[in-house]
Amino acid sequence: MIASSLSEMAKKYSYLTIEMIDGKKTSFSTASLTFYIQNGKLMAGTMELTIAVLGKMHFSTHDETTGSS
Repeated sequence: MIASSLSEMAKKYSYLTIEMIDGKKTSFSTASLTFYIQNGKLMAGTMELTIAVLGKMHFSTHDETTGSS
């Protein structure tokens, strides 16, 4: 029951937003998103982001780089 509740809550977040330490943001659609860490880099979709410059990441209801939903 708890797992299904969490799954329902997660459906409303369509984007994963990563904020760099300089404040720049990159958002990815969570539809079929795969990400992993390899050789000091976060591989997200088709992007490679150096872990040393990552500030934080969070799920969002909209694309924080373009403002679209």
